[in-house]
Amino acid sequence: LTSVQYNKYIRSLVKIVVGDIMLNQWLMEDFGPQQIENSAILYTSWQRPPLMIDPNNDGSLLFAKLNKHINNSKLISLDMENRSDPHFMALMEKAISKGRSVLLKNCEESIDS
Repeated sequence: LTSVQYNKYIRSLVKIVVGDIMLNQWLMEDFGPQQIENSAILYTSWQRPPLMIDPNNDGSLLFAKLNKHINNSKLISLDMENRSDPHFMALMEKAISKGRSVLLKNCEESIDS
């Protein structure tokens, strides 16, 4: 496949998965092919949230933007370096109980319970 054919193919698949309106919104925001692919994955993974390793913070920004469009709500961002803060768990529990998306930053290889 050429890159033009691949991009048309991906757009067709994404259109089926997320619909015309959402795809057109992403195109108006000048999303590139890779951002469209990633957005479709994030958009459709509401039951099983994705795990991202994001050294350049690109995924976090994209996730926040998508969350705003999809859920019309602010993304709850929690820094794992501050997990000893007594309010940390309360914020996480409140966000999850309200069905909000939570972004955990600065996670280590394992998360203690």
